[in-house]
Amino acid sequence: MARWQPGQCGNPRGRPKRKLFDQDLRTALKRNRGQRSKELVTALIDKARTGDVAALKLIAERVSGKPKPAELAPTATADDRLSREQVRQRLAELFSLPEMKGMVEELLLPTKAKVQ
Repeated sequence: MARWQPGQCGNPRGRPKRKLFDQDLRTALKRNRGQRSKELVTALIDKARTGDVAALKLIAERVSGKPKPAELAPTATADDRLSREQVRQRLAELFSLPEMKGMVEELLLPTKAKVQ
């Protein structure tokens, strides 16, 4: 009289998997060939330009990864600290790299200035 025989599953495919939020978000952003996604990125960069710390943090994490926790980062001693001139030299070295210059320009310059 039992509906299922012993060892036979009543739902062989299992519970249908739910769509994840990320999948739905990707699908929504891909509509119109990613135009909405580009608009959101531009809005995020604009917020970062106005000094929004959360937007700056998000951009930094997406571009270069999340920073290591503070307890794992080496602490600088008075001898390890760089002078302003040394910092300027290091920044100049970094910005002389074509890929770094392109990334910074892409993040900081308005889209209108890029076109000109």
